[in-house]
Amino acid sequence: MKHIGTQRLLTERLLLRPFVAKDYLAMYRNWASEPDNLRHITWSTHENTDVTKQSVAQWV
Repeated sequence: MKHIGTQRLLTERLLLRPFVAKDYLAMYRNWASEPDNLRHITWSTHENTDVTKQSVAQWV
């Protein structure tokens, strides 16, 4: 299989796309700071936006 990168998927109600650096604030506010959201994830709740910013920077 040839890796072609993450493809964008756009529908009328949904956009899936690769992370970009500026996503860190939305990630922190929407799920990375809430313990219930991370119950089945291998990392701990992010204590502040700097932690989330570092995580996103590693992914992009």
